[in-house]
Amino acid sequence: MNKTLSYVKRFFRFLLNAFTRRLWLKMLSLLLALLVWAYIISVNTSLTRTKTFSSLSVESGSVTELSAKTLALATDIHSEYAGEIDVTVEVPQSRYAQLTSDNITLTPDFSGINSVGKYEVPLRGNSTYGTVTRISPSTIQVTVEDLISRDITAELEIVNEDEENYWYNTANFTLNPKTITVRGPASLMRSVSRAVVQVDVSGRSSTIRRGYTTVSLMDANDSEIPTQLLTLSTRASIVNLEIYPKKRLEVSVDESLLHVPEGYEIVSVTVQPDTVVIAAGSDLLSQMESLSVDVGDVQDFSGSHSLKLLMHSDVKYYSASEVTLTVTTRRTDAEGEEDE
Repeated sequence: MNKTLSYVKRFFRFLLNAFTRRLWLKMLSLLLALLVWAYIISVNTSLTRTKTFSSLSVESGSVTELSAKTLALATDIHSEYAGEIDVTVEVPQSRYAQLTSDNITLTPDFSGINSVGKYEVPLRGNSTYGTVTRISPSTIQVTVEDLISRDITAELEIVNEDEENYWYNTANFTLNPKTITVRGPASLMRSVSRAVVQVDVSGRSSTIRRGYTTVSLMDANDSEIPTQLLTLSTRASIVNLEIYPKKRLEVSVDESLLHVPEGYEIVSVTVQPDTVVIAAGSDLLSQMESLSVDVGDVQDFSGSHSLKLLMHSDVKYYSASEVTLTVTTRRTDAEGEEDE
């Protein structure tokens, strides 16, 4: 028993010496081995591993293959097959950690399609760091229709306007470009009613110059149409839109300028409308307190007259350009008799 115990002790002592004697040399050897192994992995691309990814999506692919044949894809592949595809990639050992799902693209192969209809097309896989060896499912179903093209004149639509305090010159704005060429599958193109350029003017108190604004396509019910399957000549338009502050002013009349026949005197003067809203630059508005009528060459103001307002040339908008002036008179040489 003592002899056996002695042998065991000698064995463990031998192991301890083997691991601890010249420890620095052993550590150096291990480090060199690791460096050599890392070098071999980096230069020898034949050393590969497989990596599997689940729930990948399909890109729409190159539709130029179809458009060259006046055909268009009518299936939103990216949305319909989102998260539906599993892929296995054979990747060099040195690139294994770098390979992620972002490095993999899946696209349909449209090369065999030559007419409208429903097709089951194969998927092609590509990876930045390796070779796609398996795609499941390997095919997807798509619908192909005739390719239709239309030119649509864009319309301006103002959003969040403050009509109480600001005037927007919707009669004289510019869109560049104003005409949008839209191409896509026949069924979707038939639903396109108009093109709209929406301008959000919330918080805007001055003219918009060269505003870069998205173009939206609308159907007959004014619902926005998704454009994933459509090709637009431009998806944004440059907008120039005049915006000026408003102010409500009273219409004033200088009665000394209102001539009536001899023997009559003015009893009352009324103006309709008696206030007018104008829009102009803020500096000009701050100087204007009221509006005056243009009496012109009227010789007798008795009764009602339609008269123009005297308006500064820099006023951009006014709610009325003329007013109705009503002058009530009475005779001064016959008490109690009145003319209106």
